[in-house]
Amino acid sequence: MKRLLFMMYLSGSEIPVSLERSSLWEGRIGLWVPTVPEILLNGEMRGDALRTTFLHEVIHAVEDLCGIELDDHCRVDALASTVYAALRRNQGLVNWLSVGAAAPPGTVTLTGTVYKVRTSLEFMEPALRVVEASSPEIVISRDASPDVLRRAVLSTVMSMGVEALGGGVSSMIQAGVSVALLEILKTSPRAVDWLLERED
Repeated sequence: MKRLLFMMYLSGSEIPVSLERSSLWEGRIGLWVPTVPEILLNGEMRGDALRTTFLHEVIHAVEDLCGIELDDHCRVDALASTVYAALRRNQGLVNWLSVGAAAPPGTVTLTGTVYKVRTSLEFMEPALRVVEASSPEIVISRDASPDVLRRAVLSTVMSMGVEALGGGVSSMIQAGVSVALLEILKTSPRAVDWLLERED
């Protein structure tokens, strides 16, 4: 039995995300179905595992839609876990990414470290710089467009989290996933609400 959770937008297409309870899962917990397209999640799962699996399948959808491929399935897991943890721990970041709040959040917690976020008037290339010092910070250029900044922050979140878990991800994959996540965060409020809701 399949139950629609929500519709989301990815690469300009409306994609259903559904829970399915079935004996056919045979150990699977999620599935990106490119021929439909849709994301199916095992209806027996709950909480953080279910939400991380959703992001895992979003990454597979990005791989398919962009013609890129992660060479290691564990990296997909690491990327999904990193993004989920960053979004859950940083409501200010979610607001800035999704509803377009004018200013970035004052702080962001990534891999257990609190980073001060500030903007700089100096021209910077790239548009974002991470400073690891006694007072770690993320410095964002005021000269870059808002979407470039948002993609750079998402890409940085992924890079830092995946590196902390012991594996790198190519900048091409980070860029593809950043664009896709930004699209979901901006155009699919029900997906964002579901992703961030707490289960008792």
